[in-house]
Amino acid sequence: MILTREQYNRIMDAIDGLTPEELVERFNITPQIAYSLYAQNIIRYVKRNHHRIKRLSPQLYGEWKRGKSILHISKEKRFPPTLIAGFLLREHGMRRSEIQRVLLNPEACHNRRIAKELKEALGKDRVYSPELNTGRSIEGRKGEERLEEYLNRHGIDYYTERDLRDREEFPKTPDILFKKEENIRGYVVNWIESKSNFASPTEFRNNYRRQLSSYTELFGTGIVVYWYGYVEGVNTDPSIYVVEGEFFKE
Repeated sequence: MILTREQYNRIMDAIDGLTPEELVERFNITPQIAYSLYAQNIIRYVKRNHHRIKRLSPQLYGEWKRGKSILHISKEKRFPPTLIAGFLLREHGMRRSEIQRVLLNPEACHNRRIAKELKEALGKDRVYSPELNTGRSIEGRKGEERLEEYLNRHGIDYYTERDLRDREEFPKTPDILFKKEENIRGYVVNWIESKSNFASPTEFRNNYRRQLSSYTELFGTGIVVYWYGYVEGVNTDPSIYVVEGEFFKE
């Protein structure tokens, strides 16, 4: 699904405080777009406020010791429960490895209060919980597999990122690098990058700065597929073609 800039701006003007389900109902968008925009909005908020909330960790730990739950503190500070839990567990004296272990499996924590509150907090976190991170990794791999199936079906030779990972001549590698220039449905390209999310202007800028611009310098023209869609006009680089998942359906 492709959104106009006007549609995207209307959504972003109203997004604070809305759930993905409410975004779907109010703006008639797909659940995938709704969740992508919801998560991107939360992540931007966290980046702006992370240091401020982290500095409050001793104070928040005191409130927790006096009986406030992890989830209660998260709601008061409008900050993701998983991240609040990490701050509090660090103040409680846990090492990073131990924090990661109990976040992955709250039952592994011998402190019954912490185990109970972690299960409650992680169940309410729709962006940062370990379970969701695992799910996003799985979705990312599914997107790459769909892309590889398309290329195999059309008899196109390519390297995957896994094939090139340890080769020094490739400091950065896209998900797909063609062995020779290929014509993909009218686009003559050398590489493809797969993104299992929605390309808002901010998301595309971040991807362009961190990855895509390097691919054009190293390999030339390429395609980036955002499986959930994108906002019209996000890309101004003529060396990159932005497509949605429907592009690879045939």
